[in-house]
Amino acid sequence: MRGFSSTAHGGFIAAHDDVGMRSALPTDPALPAMADLLDAEAAAAVVAAALDGAGDVESVRPTQVRHERGRRIVVRYAVEGRWVAGWPRVQTVVAEHGRTPPPPGTALVGDGTVQVAVWRYPFDPHLPGLAAAAHPGPARAVLADLGIEAGPVEVRPRAYRASRRAVLQVRSTGPGAADLCYLKVVRPHTLGRLVAAHAAVAAAAPAPAVLGTADRDGVAVLEVRHGEPLRTRLLGSGAAPDPVALVDLGDPADRRLAVGQQPGQHAGVRGDVRAAGGRQPGGVGGGAP
Repeated sequence: MRGFSSTAHGGFIAAHDDVGMRSALPTDPALPAMADLLDAEAAAAVVAAALDGAGDVESVRPTQVRHERGRRIVVRYAVEGRWVAGWPRVQTVVAEHGRTPPPPGTALVGDGTVQVAVWRYPFDPHLPGLAAAAHPGPARAVLADLGIEAGPVEVRPRAYRASRRAVLQVRSTGPGAADLCYLKVVRPHTLGRLVAAHAAVAAAAPAPAVLGTADRDGVAVLEVRHGEPLRTRLLGSGAAPDPVALVDLGDPADRRLAVGQQPGQHAGVRGDVRAAGGRQPGGVGGGAP
């Protein structure tokens, strides 16, 4: 951030790839650093705080944005460089602005009035189980604690929503290598709801079973289920599933997970989808199974 110095410090609008323009999000008077965080050149100073002199930064590209208007913004960056520590060439760095006080264990960039917390993946302060789960040795220990014995493994990141959740694929690396499980890492206080969600969806459709949890760290171990991801189908050229059927599929889960939510929170969306389906020949899904 322009003119900032860094010191060590122990309503969803968008979340997508290739975010790089200041116009990608509206301005927010409550978040004065927002424009700089969305500008790759200005964000370079913020990124440097998390990398702590580990090498030379060559490029910074915003790849994911979460904006809660009037509250906070979280920006994830792909940072390419040459690193003394022998890290992979592209590093993931996250900046969070608006949370008071800033999360502990992060680098803090600011000018005394405006502050931004910065961290490098997998050291997400909101996901205390991620740093261990993302590495083979600790991941094996997590599995062993749950009674799942595994030999040498590799861990591949599959999804990361900074400060919210991450999904890791655990594979054996010996003879007959195969997927062993998936680790879903969330904020510890949301783990119970995640487990309930899996159970609710499983009552209506095939869903990965939860094999075990590490409650303190917010880690759920999920079984491997083979099939085509919905995202792949939606982005591919094949026939898309019927949106009405997908919405109906969520009804049992909605009923079981409605505690603490506003009555009818999703009713408007469900009604809109069904109405749209009735207006088009063969439904919105174009007759897809």
